[in-house]
Amino acid sequence: MRTTLMSAFLTALILLVWSPVFACEPCPTDKTLNLEQTHKAASLVLLGARVEAPTKTALGPESIDFRVDRVLKGTADTPLSVGQQIAINYLDGMCPYGFMIEPGASVIIFIGSRGAKGAYRPVRDGCGTTFLPVAADGTVQWGGEHIGMDAVLERLRPTQRMTLTLDPAELSYDERLGVCTFSPDSRVRRARYTKYILDLASLVKVLGARPKAPVKVVVEVGPAERSTYRPPPTMPQPTGGFETTLYRGVVVGRP
Repeated sequence: MRTTLMSAFLTALILLVWSPVFACEPCPTDKTLNLEQTHKAASLVLLGARVEAPTKTALGPESIDFRVDRVLKGTADTPLSVGQQIAINYLDGMCPYGFMIEPGASVIIFIGSRGAKGAYRPVRDGCGTTFLPVAADGTVQWGGEHIGMDAVLERLRPTQRMTLTLDPAELSYDERLGVCTFSPDSRVRRARYTKYILDLASLVKVLGARPKAPVKVVVEVGPAERSTYRPPPTMPQPTGGFETTLYRGVVVGRP
């Protein structure tokens, strides 16, 4: 009897030690988007509601069905019609990287890309605002104020368009967050730098692939974000430190 119990204990211990561990990676604080940054980076913004329970997978819910009531920004790969149901990401395994929406809730969702299985995914895999609840009177709490749909549409308009010449040598990619960073003249020592964090899916959609040679693209970006880095006093530096101007946005076309 003792031998049987010990054998069972050892077997359970081995299974516990060798079982795969699924860890959910938290969003990096410096790369988590606020509401303004999220809607600027979103390729598609939809008004609608979750209509049924999640699809079950081996590790739990993977996607949910979402009814499209209105397209507020962007265009999908295939045109979306009012009342159409689409699949949106809910969980990745047991990790809450998708749209954690209650059944029947009317919401605005911010879509960044479409996954390999066809489900639409939030901007930066949830490292930002994934959705906004819509009240019974049709208003939305945007920041610290309640606004109607007309005001929402006004805020979703791009802040500015610009044309960039993307050099592959100055591009870096973050697969986890689904973004590429363009750092022009980053290899040149200077007091001021400009960087662009662009949605990777929109870049590939416009160009067909990641650029292999310098190419011009048109981007829509939000307000400039400025920061200053001051090295230790013993290190050479310009007066006031190194200033970086950062823009976040999406690639919308070619000039």
